[in-house]
Order: sequence, then C-alpha cells, then structure tokens
Amino acid sequence: MDFAELSRPFVIAHRGGAMQVPEHTMEGYRVAVGQGLPVIEQDVSTLADGGLGVMRDGTVDRMTTSSGNVADHTSVSWKQLDIDASAILGGGWPDGLRPPLFEEVLTEFGNRVLLCAEAKSSDAMGPMIDALDRRGISPASVLLQSYALADCRLARDRDRPRRHPPPRARRPPRRRVRRSALQERGARMTDPFERPGHGPADPEGYLIEQTPDGYRWTCRADARTAGPFTSREDAVAAAEATAPTDAPGGQLRGSRGSDAHCLEERMR
Repeated sequence: MDFAELSRPFVIAHRGGAMQVPEHTMEGYRVAVGQGLPVIEQDVSTLADGGLGVMRDGTVDRMTTSSGNVADHTSVSWKQLDIDASAILGGGWPDGLRPPLFEEVLTEFGNRVLLCAEAKSSDAMGPMIDALDRRGISPASVLLQSYALADCRLARDRDRPRRHPPPRARRPPRRRVRRSALQERGARMTDPFERPGHGPADPEGYLIEQTPDGYRWTCRADARTAGPFTSREDAVAAAEATAPTDAPGGQLRGSRGSDAHCLEERMR
C-alpha cells in the first residue's frame, strides 16, 4: 500500500492516536493499526548519540516521570524513561511504557502501514532518511514533514528517482584535409595576391581586379596595368593577348616581341 492508493479523505493516527492511547508509544501504534487506521504519525528528534527518539515535545517533562531535554538523552537512556501512564487520559494504562526509537517503529510498521514522520529537531531529517533507506522502506509509503524548507527539499529528493545525467556527447574530431587533397577535389585555394573585392589571379601571371570604373589587369612581373574594361572577360582576354607571364626568379618569358613590348611599357 502507498499514499497514492488511499481514498480521499483518509484518517491519520495523529501522535499514534493520542486521544485514545498514550501518544507516541508502540502500544498506542498497535491499537491504531488494529482499528484499521492506514496511517500513523511520528514526531522525531535527534538524540545525543545520533539516534532518533519519537516524542512530540522538546523535553520529556510532560510525557515521562523524568525531566530534561530530549536532545540530552542517548538511545540507551531514552529506553530507560518511563511514560507517566497515570497522568495520561485519566489513567488506566499499565506502567512500564517506554518512548520508542524511530528504528523500532520502522522495524515493526515499516512497509506494513503508511508512516507520517515529522522532523521535530533541525538536524533530524537527514538521519531519518538514512534510517528509512537502511530499512528498505518504500518512499511511496512514507510522508515526510518539516517546518524547515531545507528538510522538505531533502524529503523531496528522496521521493524522486535517482537520475544520472546523460553522458555528454563528444564532438567528433575535426578532420584535417591536406592542401593537395583539396586541390584534387577542385576546391578553390586562396591566392596570395588576392585582396577583398578582387577576382582570382587569372590568367597566370596577371591579377584581374575590379575598380569603381571597370576591370583592370596588372602584370605581376613588371607591374604593368591596363584598363578599364567593361567586363572581367574583356580584361582576361586583354591580359592573355599580351603573352608575357611570371617566370621563376621574376623573369619574363615569352617571345622577343612580347619582351620588347614589356620593356617599352616600362620606359613610358
């Protein structure tokens, strides 16, 4: 059974049914469960040795024949306290009732009935969750309560299934392509003589560039230039007609006529 299966409204044995039985006693919890109540409540505080005691108050004065703070007791001294049965509900209850440890409640009633457990001390929620996990108590069968927001967040996280973040997708390594491979694929390589707004250096030995008044060609070997031309194709045709192109060492190559033509252009 879990809280999701309960019909609404449902009845909780508050403090273990404190209006009928000595509150927060194992005997009282047994009476409530025997009456068919589906949920029993516990108020839980941390003891001096890290144990968890079940009692509504911060002191033992009202419920036992002793006095003092709950937090000053160890698990051993807690089980030596006597519930003041003669003062509860007009008496009639036997002597020898002891305040329970939270572990005792989980052992007898965990996963058997629904538990409504409240953290009364500021450091109780963490140990309560540890005890529930240690005993294998289903989160669906426990309602954890607290007035502290941090405690409520701990309780909420226990109810959520533990999810591991998905592994981060690894970016595939960048493939480095050799220049020659790009050339084999016909990819256009940047020419060192190109500048923004200029076309590729075509034909060989000449730079074709676009200017505000048209296209011009420039001879790389001797910096000759001509233009403007109406279109790029006209500039390319004119450059190809001059014949000389760059040669190794910066020398001109071509016919003697073209050499003389270049020399004549330089002398102007």
